[in-house]
Amino acid sequence: LLSRCATDVHSDSASQGRFLEDSGVCTPGRIQIFGSGSISGVNIRKFSTQPGRRQRVRASLGIKEDSIVFMFLGRMQRDKGLLILADAFAQILEKKGDAILLLVGPDEEQLTSFIKDRFVGKCHWIGLTPAPEDYLDAADVLCLPSFREGFGTVIIEAAAMGIPAVASRIYGLTDAVIDGETGLLCSPGNAVDLANAMEKLMDPSERERLGKNARTRAHQDFPAEKVTAYWREYYRLRLEPLV
Repeated sequence: LLSRCATDVHSDSASQGRFLEDSGVCTPGRIQIFGSGSISGVNIRKFSTQPGRRQRVRASLGIKEDSIVFMFLGRMQRDKGLLILADAFAQILEKKGDAILLLVGPDEEQLTSFIKDRFVGKCHWIGLTPAPEDYLDAADVLCLPSFREGFGTVIIEAAAMGIPAVASRIYGLTDAVIDGETGLLCSPGNAVDLANAMEKLMDPSERERLGKNARTRAHQDFPAEKVTAYWREYYRLRLEPLV
């Protein structure tokens, strides 16, 4: 109904646009996407590393400097793949004991206690925070094993700080992550596949390679100013005839 009534239809990723067309929500050719995707981009100044912050945040949480920190940032829901992430992290701990799971975001489905009780001493939950960049600076890998996403803004926020992502191979996230170049994609709902990808990124050289590529892409394609410029031009073209 919204699609039929709207003058223009926008999507925040090309893959989500294709999903909407294939699902019959929009007729082909109607959906507009700005640049490489995203509706707001990333604040490059906010999401940047700061000297000493990684050590300070880790110290406040009791995390050793040489521990590998896997981080989830967002609303804690089953649709975000939190239970799949917990299963994958359990597999990681069986092979590599010195790993930490950092959960940042509001617990909307009471998942925190279950996950923390399962990984006593290996899992930290922060809850809602006005400064997610602090915890990203302390992390090594972002994990987003969602079952549905429009784009996955958190991935480019992490990317802007040089942090690679492991994410589900679903519409939206396939635009936020270039598989094997800025992060790794895995089958949605597959804890073994997710654990294998996480284990690959325990290799410092692989993390550095993907993180460097991710940062370059975030700074080139997704700065907020660039995405805002698309919106300004869009409104200019639509409103000029009315003036």
